[in-house]
Amino acid sequence: MIRSLIKMHMADSPIQSSVNWKHAPVYKLARMLASNLDTFIPIPHTFNIKNTIQLMNDLLDIQFDHNLKFVSFHIMNIYSKIP
Repeated sequence: MIRSLIKMHMADSPIQSSVNWKHAPVYKLARMLASNLDTFIPIPHTFNIKNTIQLMNDLLDIQFDHNLKFVSFHIMNIYSKIP
């Protein structure tokens, strides 16, 4: 299923499409492999988050002053701009 989101905050309001891959066989295979790898090779989740709740809790735990700035980068496919 493809959904489209209009990027209102960007110039010309481009449309970003997103695809739900949860029903694809490759997604199920990747989940199974990730689960098995995690059983045999436990990797600590030091530099990544599990979900948005963990992200919000981690952000709330940061002691910050008024000079701290949060930055978010928009990643885009440069090849989609090539005619």
